[in-house]
Amino acid sequence: MSRRILLLCVLLSLMPVVQAQHTQTAREALIEMFSGSKPEAFERHLLKETALRIHQLTAEQQQRFQMSRAMVKSGGGQNEVTWFGDGPVLVSYTDPRTSTKFDVVVEKDEAGDGTEEMEFSFRSNGNVQKGLSSLLPRLLASMKQEDDVWKLAEIGFSMKVKLDAALLDSFSEKLAKPPATQQSASTTSTTVATTVDPPREITLSSLSTQERAAVAAVRSLAAAEQAYRMAFPGRGYTCSLASLGGQGDGDATEDRAGLIDANLESGTLEGYRLSLLGCRGEPITGYKMTAVPEGANRYGKRAFCTDESGDVKYSDDGRGLTCLMEKNVLK
Repeated sequence: MSRRILLLCVLLSLMPVVQAQHTQTAREALIEMFSGSKPEAFERHLLKETALRIHQLTAEQQQRFQMSRAMVKSGGGQNEVTWFGDGPVLVSYTDPRTSTKFDVVVEKDEAGDGTEEMEFSFRSNGNVQKGLSSLLPRLLASMKQEDDVWKLAEIGFSMKVKLDAALLDSFSEKLAKPPATQQSASTTSTTVATTVDPPREITLSSLSTQERAAVAAVRSLAAAEQAYRMAFPGRGYTCSLASLGGQGDGDATEDRAGLIDANLESGTLEGYRLSLLGCRGEPITGYKMTAVPEGANRYGKRAFCTDESGDVKYSDDGRGLTCLMEKNVLK
């Protein structure tokens, strides 16, 4: 009997230990994109449509793309760059010449249904030129699951200006400086006037049927956001389509307000993809919404967007980020 027990123990010791497979997070996928040494690591986290378009580029265009990717990835020697899979800092870089440390700080990381919105700020321990300390740049990244792999769906950049003493001091110094060159009275001076083109406006009637449907969806979601904020003032707006959805399910709650139907809640309609992003604070006082064309026939179609103001804008290049940055108002 003891020999049987001994034999059983030996067999058990020889059996492989099955470990639970680690599921990669959206943040880890983003790190793999920009820290991996091989192009495959970057392309693995691109949407299929984007990766396909890259492979359709000419050899010269692909080489330029890889050079641009390498410049974004490197930023400095590998020994000075450290990535963090969790915690308040995403990546830290130390300039070996000045010993100045730069951090990319995670300000927001909100998960949705197969999506994740991340927002990053920048921090340095070095001396910052007067006035520049008032600028608050933010990097925005939208991740989306595709075939159980996190993919980078959208990336953007925003800038805020803090109206503090440093900014005013910087303005005062610039105003106090004399002009760089002064012309004598006998010299004829020429003034060059620069003009800024006003925002372009197009009408709803000039859009295609598919584009008008996208605009209608954007306006319906904007109305739902306003109703949601009124119903749940402690929560404010929401960046979750599921929270706005649940129409016909019963009593309205913060997680299922019943304000939109299943079609809008899915975030997709014929030829367009709907996204909510930019929510922060408690209660949330603002949001951004985009309707971006997708699919094989997306080229030549406009993107549409709005925010808490309710004004619907558009971009001719079909990109949500362009739409949010420009001021092309739809009438």
